[in-house]
Amino acid sequence: MKNGKKIFLFMVAAAAVSLLIAACSCDRDKSLSKVRQAGHIRLATSAGYSPFSFYNDKKELVGFDIDVAGEVAKRLGVDLEIIDTPWEGIIDGLNARRYDGILGSMSVTEARRAVVSFSTPYYYSRTRVMVQSDSPFKGHAELKDKTIGIAAGTTFERDAGSIGSKNIRRYASDDEALIGLHKGEVDAVITDEIVGVYMVNRKKLRIKSLGVPLGEEQIAVAFRKEDKALLAKVNHALQAMQKDGAMRRLMEKTVREGY
Repeated sequence: MKNGKKIFLFMVAAAAVSLLIAACSCDRDKSLSKVRQAGHIRLATSAGYSPFSFYNDKKELVGFDIDVAGEVAKRLGVDLEIIDTPWEGIIDGLNARRYDGILGSMSVTEARRAVVSFSTPYYYSRTRVMVQSDSPFKGHAELKDKTIGIAAGTTFERDAGSIGSKNIRRYASDDEALIGLHKGEVDAVITDEIVGVYMVNRKKLRIKSLGVPLGEEQIAVAFRKEDKALLAKVNHALQAMQKDGAMRRLMEKTVREGY
């Protein structure tokens, strides 16, 4: 009987310790409460990725990512503060706590998963090779020894390697890379399919896609590893936006208005 009591008391104590540890873990993760107390969420992007994030003629930062960020902030009950920062080093800025998350068409990769946590995807991206409209190239294999333009710090550098290119020219943004292609600075550019189409239709660049897409990527919001509470709340908002049609309406607005 005495042994039974000891076992029971031990189990109660163990359960109490477990609850205390769980409570301490929750107390340590104040990511969501800090955002709510501040009254705003700070999300980073990198302009120069039309039509997802770029400056319009009025010098306003607009695009699909900006609209998604605004809707997420609204559903969290806080204001939105967008931080425009160079793409190269954007994850370092997140982990240095200069902003709360990254909502800038970031593709999910295993290398990035090692240093950040990703939300549920909010859209899917197809990667394309773009060349000049009068280009003689018929397929990706012909670009092996040619100069490929990419935005610095993107997964497009990996894609350039997949088609055998070793001559890579890095630009500050995808828009600048595509304008460089238009001017003949490079033989091809690897970018997102929608970005390429936008620059052809809206900016009247003399470029076209070459061959089939190189692949498809999941696009998600990035957070610091420890900020689980904020990640969970943003996931809930994104899933609700998919379910109630808000995400589809924002994409349709991007296509319709083209900013």
